[in-house]
Amino acid sequence: MGKQINIEAISLMQEGKFEEAYELFSKLAEEHSNNLEAIYFRAIIDFGHLKTHFDQTKEDFFFLSTKKNPYQLPSIQLLTVLYDLDDDFDNVIIYGPKALELLEKSDNVIVELRIDMCYALARAYFHKFTAKELEKGLFYINKCFELSEEAEMEYFLLKIDILVALKKYDEAKETISKAQSTFGNAGDLYYAKEKVSYSIALDKIAKEDVSYKDDLNDALAYLDIYEKYSKNKYVIALTKVEIYTA
Repeated sequence: MGKQINIEAISLMQEGKFEEAYELFSKLAEEHSNNLEAIYFRAIIDFGHLKTHFDQTKEDFFFLSTKKNPYQLPSIQLLTVLYDLDDDFDNVIIYGPKALELLEKSDNVIVELRIDMCYALARAYFHKFTAKELEKGLFYINKCFELSEEAEMEYFLLKIDILVALKKYDEAKETISKAQSTFGNAGDLYYAKEKVSYSIALDKIAKEDVSYKDDLNDALAYLDIYEKYSKNKYVIALTKVEIYTA
């Protein structure tokens, strides 16, 4: 009977009837707690389509990630993604390296999955803010560049943020230049330039270097250009207040 329900649920999934398929897989998982296939496909349906059972899906992937089974590797990867989406950076740091380790041992390594894990880890370490962990974030974002045939804008922006946090301003400027050579004068890059100039100004203020005013003026100029591209008036207004009160 269980196998019949599985086949029926998979057919519903293939037909795009995701809610019905989810309910059938849930019924089977409740009746047979060791039915890993039902648990996995229930989680996959919600992760990829329904997006309405976040806690249950996270619980399913966690359960599958804790024991050796055909679904362990994708479960650890998708669990890491869920933690990343939830800004649960501590758990990204726990599960991300495990996912990468299993990927390295896999015969069919999908590069995009390695990139996703590296990006999630870079983002997680960036939000830890200590110099040691920022360096780890830099390591993982550089891995994204190494693995990618064509780097995404988000890779450049995260790398710039990490470099600014590490006060590696020259490298941040070089990264902005590389991004501009790929994406042109995108609005987000002017916001990145503002961050660099503002951070340099703060460092100079701390050192009582009066030339900080030039950097603040540069930050305002870049922010004015960014304003032409962005609809986020709140962020722009808040950033201007930070600059004027520095």
